[in-house]
Amino acid sequence: MENYFVLNSLSDLGSWVSILGFIITCITAYFVVAIKNKFLFRANVDSNCLDLQGKAEELSSLLGDYANKTNEIHEHLARIDVILRALQKGASENFLKDIKKCRRCIKKYSMKKILFFLENKSKSEELVREIKTLLTVIVDESKFVKQALIIGK
Repeated sequence: MENYFVLNSLSDLGSWVSILGFIITCITAYFVVAIKNKFLFRANVDSNCLDLQGKAEELSSLLGDYANKTNEIHEHLARIDVILRALQKGASENFLKDIKKCRRCIKKYSMKKILFFLENKSKSEELVREIKTLLTVIVDESKFVKQALIIGK
């Protein structure tokens, strides 16, 4: 009879240790993904910054003739959104806020309809100029982030 209780308590202990092992595995997987995202951000921040700077300059030149180049502007904004999405994965704090704000403005400009029946009236040169200003801020901020990464922050 005593062996029965010893075996039961060992079985219970094994179950608890198994559950604890699963929890530790989940926590480890979370940290591995976080480290991977940070590493990819560190590796790509320089090239993304240069790409974004080039796209911002192209957007600035397209703004000179906004009325005739709306399709090209829309295409450039779609490409800029892809770069911002890649930067957003590893960004933090104020840098992340600026990226999200810029992406919101791009989405606002890119929407075709509001709800199902209202046309989007927010497609304006002013909104594109605001996006261009935000891109300039993000490019400058990414230079500071890059310097902080080199120092080891």
